Order: sequence, then C-alpha cells, then structure tokens
Amino acid sequence: MIYRGNTADHDWAAHLGAEVYASLGNYAQILSAWLDQPGVSLWIEGRAEGDRRGLAMLGYVADEAGQVVADLLALAVEPAWQRRGIGGALLAHVIRVAERSAGALGVERLGLTVVHDNWVGRRMYERAGFVVADAEVGSYAGGQRAVHMVRPLRADGAAWPRTLTARP
Repeated sequence: MIYRGNTADHDWAAHLGAEVYASLGNYAQILSAWLDQPGVSLWIEGRAEGDRRGLAMLGYVADEAGQVVADLLALAVEPAWQRRGIGGALLAHVIRVAERSAGALGVERLGLTVVHDNWVGRRMYERAGFVVADAEVGSYAGGQRAVHMVRPLRADGAAWPRTLTARP
C-alpha cells in the first residue's frame, strides 16, 4: 500500500536516505531539508503502523525559465526489499500524482537526477517514459556523475498507461 507520509515518517525517511545514498553524500540532512520545504510530498510503500519498505519524494520547483516543474527528489527502497517492484510501484504512483496536478499547476514534465552508472534505476526510469535530458548535469558530493532525466506529463490527469506493482 502506498500512502502519503507525514512528520512522524520524517526520521525514518532521513535514516533510509542515509543508508541507501551513503556513497552520494549526507542524505539524512538533504532529505530532512527537502521535507521541510513547502510543496514537497513524501510517499511511502508499506503500512502506516511502521512496516515501511520504500519512499518517494515529489517536489515542485521553478526551472531556469521560471516554469514550474515536478521533480522526483528521491526514490529509495529498504535494502532487504530491493528488486521486488517496490521502486517501480512508487515511481508509478508519483507519476500519477504529478499528472493529476499537472493541469492546475501548469506542469508539463517530471524530472529526476540519477547517478550515471545506476543502470537498474535508469532502466526503470526509461521504462516509465523518462529520457536523458542532460548527461552532464553535475556531480554528487561523493564525486559520482549525475544525469538529469525527464518525461512529459499528461495534463488531463489520465492514469499512467503502465501499472507497476510491488511483488511480495
């Protein structure tokens, strides 16, 4: 089950970010700072009672031209639950959320940044309609090259045509 997280989930989200993104920088601090920003939503796969297996963070930012863009800030799955479809289910959910708000906010695309050699993640994003927009967007604090990917959003709010579900 995917549900919207709240402040009670923030410490867990920061801990998961620190664990999953340890080689990239201080993601406990980075995720905590993002969660404090207006317009950032936290989505969690699991049960509200504490059995949480993964998270996705969606934010809305202005690009260089001043246009509002949806941004998948983070997608992380507990190591014991990786490669079971949870990341894909969270991604599909965030795409649906972004598409439902696209018309009202004037958002035309969803973007994300991923480590250039995260081939598993990049293939998942490509299957979801993302393409590389900038292969040299910068580097993470750990020195890894970052790639920016984008996908268009359907302003009519229609569901993403491909549904991914988590495997037990």
